Amino acid sequence: DLESLITGSHCLTLESKQRTFASRFTEYAVSCFELIKKILKKKPQGKVLIQILSANTKEQSLLAGLSGLLKTVALENPKINGQIIQVDPDEDLASLAQKLQENKNLPDDAIIRYKKEKRFVSVWEELKVTREKPKIRFKNDYPSS
Repeated sequence: DLESLITGSHCLTLESKQRTFASRFTEYAVSCFELIKKILKKKPQGKVLIQILSANTKEQSLLAGLSGLLKTVALENPKINGQIIQVDPDEDLASLAQKLQENKNLPDDAIIRYKKEKRFVSVWEELKVTREKPKIRFKNDYPSS
């Protein structure tokens, strides 16, 4: 049991019997929202970190979309931080507990992905905009081979 490996934590397993991913995602989002409402209702004195752990698979990686919910909650309630942590599907409980603890110390990292034990963090990067208009090319503008 993961909860027993992390002192002071509360773990909730999100489960759904919905057939489509869209329906499952909606159910997961509602479950997370309900949990957040319960946390807020208790009026926590200190900081609260909500970590959503999912497998780093094609479908499960779409759960990173729940980061929008967590960001909104954090904006409205500065005591709450949220993280989406995606891990390799075959991770054991001890490794999962270690990753949750490690990321607890980096609460500003919102979306974290582990791939073969390597940690990646999603960040926004500002792109420089040039005033130069791009040249519009058509198929016949390219040299033929």
